Amino acid sequence: MSTSANLREVGVGYEPRSVVDYEQVAVLTRTHADLNRLGGLLKMWLTNEERIRPPDLERLLKRIEDASQKMIESAGKIVRSRT
Repeated sequence: MSTSANLREVGVGYEPRSVVDYEQVAVLTRTHADLNRLGGLLKMWLTNEERIRPPDLERLLKRIEDASQKMIESAGKIVRSRT
């Protein structure tokens, strides 16, 4: 769209459509917070004298891996296609 056409459209009340999917931004933010909490648990495990059992550690690492994958998927969906 040319500059003059854009100014004309905005002048008559046209609101440009955002290319950012804000629902995906919210998902990404929540997932980031989850990763921070899980990282805190892992750090606590590494520095604590009383270690958690290996099955618990495996579950924690799996949750970190799952949250990381969800974050990657959400980041890829933030920018909407223009079609």
